[in-house]
Amino acid sequence: MLTITQIDYIRKMYFEKGLTYAEIERRTGHNYRTIKKYVEMEDFNPKQSKKTSSPKSDLIRPYVREILKADKEKKKKFRHTAKRIYERLKKEYPDKCLIAERTMRRLVKEEREKLYNASECHLNLKHPGGEAQVDFGEIYILEQGVMKKAYELVISFPKSNAGFCQIVRSETMEALCDGLINIFNFIGVVPNKIWFDQMAAACIRKKDEQGNPVATERFSRFALHYGFEPVFCNPYSGHEKGNVERKVGYFRSNLFVPEPVIDDLVKYNLNLLTLCAKDNQRPHYEKIGYTMESLFQLEIPLMKKTTKVPFDYGKLEKRRVNKQGYITNDGCYYSVSPKYVGSFVWIKILANEIEVLDNEHNLITKHTRLFKKGERSTHWIDFVDIVVNRPRALKYSGFYSLLPKNWRIYTNTLDNESLKKALRFLRECLVESDMAFASRVLEENILNDVTEPDALWTTYYRLLEDKTLYQEVDTSGTLPLLPTYETNLEDYDSLMGGCQQMIDKITFYQKKLRLSQSLIDIYKDIEFESKDQFVLDLLESLYLERQQRIIQRNLKAAHFPSIKTLEGYSFAGIQFPERIDVDELISLEFINRRENLVLYGGVGTGKTHLSIALGVKAVKEQKRVFFYTVHSLINQLVKAKENDTYDKMMKKIASADLIILDEWGYLPLHQEGARFLFELVSLCYEEKSIIITTNIEFSHWKNFLFDDKLTVAIIDRLIHHSHLLFFDRESYRKQHALIK
Repeated sequence: MLTITQIDYIRKMYFEKGLTYAEIERRTGHNYRTIKKYVEMEDFNPKQSKKTSSPKSDLIRPYVREILKADKEKKKKFRHTAKRIYERLKKEYPDKCLIAERTMRRLVKEEREKLYNASECHLNLKHPGGEAQVDFGEIYILEQGVMKKAYELVISFPKSNAGFCQIVRSETMEALCDGLINIFNFIGVVPNKIWFDQMAAACIRKKDEQGNPVATERFSRFALHYGFEPVFCNPYSGHEKGNVERKVGYFRSNLFVPEPVIDDLVKYNLNLLTLCAKDNQRPHYEKIGYTMESLFQLEIPLMKKTTKVPFDYGKLEKRRVNKQGYITNDGCYYSVSPKYVGSFVWIKILANEIEVLDNEHNLITKHTRLFKKGERSTHWIDFVDIVVNRPRALKYSGFYSLLPKNWRIYTNTLDNESLKKALRFLRECLVESDMAFASRVLEENILNDVTEPDALWTTYYRLLEDKTLYQEVDTSGTLPLLPTYETNLEDYDSLMGGCQQMIDKITFYQKKLRLSQSLIDIYKDIEFESKDQFVLDLLESLYLERQQRIIQRNLKAAHFPSIKTLEGYSFAGIQFPERIDVDELISLEFINRRENLVLYGGVGTGKTHLSIALGVKAVKEQKRVFFYTVHSLINQLVKAKENDTYDKMMKKIASADLIILDEWGYLPLHQEGARFLFELVSLCYEEKSIIITTNIEFSHWKNFLFDDKLTVAIIDRLIHHSHLLFFDRESYRKQHALIK
């Protein structure tokens, strides 16, 4: 098996130098089939999950550097010695400080020399198109009402000054890979070369035999998978990536001040990429007459297309479950089911999650990744499920020590049957709420001297119910008197007597006034107690019947392929931008504001269903809607142009409140078709709402429009007042296919 370096060398000889397989075979001595295998390979995920080896000193080096940086502001006599650093890190990070004290002394010496004797020689880099720079920046976010420290991951393209960013929770390699993958997928291309700072905390580089920084095995595999060359700046030479340094400051000032309010980080990051793309529409600071986006479009042909093969950047490590049912990672604790106590499990470390796996790598549980040392993430329900069927074992289980004090005391007073009921309540309470609320419920019962487990449910629902229902009502005044009336059925008897002559007259006037033909059937079924009530009910019935006919007529005119509704439709797996949610989408307020929707995702994920359901709801709310597949619409416009009815058809389309364009980009368009599409989008810009369903990224639209200028113009008008909904779920048709 060849190393990553050998594979990279073979691919460069083939793709960059244009050598044939035979020439590469003569130069390297590798077998022809081996060369062909690695040239055609697209997936560079490791075939076997195993922990990659790295120098032990690299594990602890970032923490040494942080201590030395903090010491730099202190007087010399108050600074850490190498021995003190070793003792402190051995105690605080025993799983990372695996080196001897002598090695620590050498490590401290190296880092001090870097910190206090930084070179003053600056390198003025000239970046060609297709290259990028990456860096982290510290920011603060308000997540679910709590102020938290986070980081912005920024990638900039010095040639065009375009940039994109993502919010990440840490400066780890997992966060770096996750953020870059999101950006690569959004822009659709990958830079040929990416410049990085040393990024010690991310552990993406190590030193070779000559002491030069090189990428680690894991990061090299990531870079090779996406096809870029990682380049590391010289130590203490941030000016070598000055473009991204300025972009970090710009994004911090313009996007993250004041602190952004975040409820769902995934949705927020998706919307953030759209904001960055919009920001790139600004004029270039130096090249007059050009926007950063237009210059970035010129860079795209110089870069590689993003591979569709996903890369698993997760780091696998083995952990032992302690007696309390927890495993540790970076000083944080994560619960595992008590049945694994004392056993070894695997953990998969991702950017924002920790997955716990068994020896066959089947998922046991998953947790949100923690970054503050000493924090705990506990899935209480895992512990309850074990003891609920064996209540006598509760007191001797590790779960017992995790219970709040009032629950420990309470469970000791119960017999077996009562204990089972109490534990079942606790389980359901944890599913719907949390342990803090369960403790509050129990505390209420104890204060009222109530010990029966069934009473826990009464208190639970009482604490959850709406207290405004019990507000006092003012009854000091007198109640109003109801009006009185006398019943007279003579007119009713005269009207409903079945006289054929009267029915004929009603039919005559019904036709003259152009009322509904069902008038005769409607008025016979109306029950009334006054003339006014009869007339009101009759007119209301006629109005509703007419409105129903209008709706049916408009549904037919909309040309929906089938009628879909929102009833039973699942929004799971759909990522919404920050400015719109499910309730606002269903309310159709975006139509009133003349805003657009771009429904983006794979085939069979429910995009067309949702667009039709929204269109049907709009018709029922007296809005005019037209549904077209893009290819069908272009064919109709071409035919209308030939028959001199083009203007008439465009005028008809302009009368709609909502236009649905399905299968956007599924088939390539000719030049005239692309121009028709541009005229339609321009006609609707800020005047009508458009819903687009597509599985094509913005950066690839030019592949079916075949005109760069038209593509930029169409995207510019569409995204200005648009919401991007990302359908990140499996195909419904694939899930329910008869052929498996």
